[in-house]
Amino acid sequence: MIEIGVPIEEIEARRARLERVRRFEVPDRVPVVPAINYRFLVPVVGVRFRDYYADPETMLCTQILGQKWLLEHVRTDQCDIVGAWVGAWTDFQNTTEAGSLGCEVVFPDDDIPWVQGGWVRDERDLRRLEATDVVHSGLNARQLAYRRAMMEVAERYPVRFQGGPVFYPGANPALTHTSHGPFTVAADLMGHTEMF
Repeated sequence: MIEIGVPIEEIEARRARLERVRRFEVPDRVPVVPAINYRFLVPVVGVRFRDYYADPETMLCTQILGQKWLLEHVRTDQCDIVGAWVGAWTDFQNTTEAGSLGCEVVFPDDDIPWVQGGWVRDERDLRRLEATDVVHSGLNARQLAYRRAMMEVAERYPVRFQGGPVFYPGANPALTHTSHGPFTVAADLMGHTEMF
């Protein structure tokens, strides 16, 4: 059992404050829910980046422990295990789109992944790009596999706030389907300096 050292009453007070804002009511104060990137939380819990990205169970456990640390050490209005997200998630930072469109992604030992160069140079490459199976290739295929793996081990990671019910952040992990915008993805596909 991973117990987060924040009383459930405090969590419920935070949730109520956020709900008031969502209903356009005036809260007792402005709620603050920062989205702290895992670039900062992975080292805090003592995990190497390479290990975090190499194994879905390590990713899940690290996310939970990172949120536990954040909730216990940085007082905000966060009232969920993963803040703005819905539970655990497949986390490949800003590389998911390019990594699903044929770009090589580098996973360093001590940092987040990054896209190494682009491959689209001419019309022939554009035709190859159009034929890419984005759903079943590259990082998208990997994140689908990671999601299934996280769901398979979710029961090993029960979580609760002090005095609260048990929940399982890995029971329904989200996929990283955030868009980094057409210009960023185009720069990844062509190469950042080649865009200009």
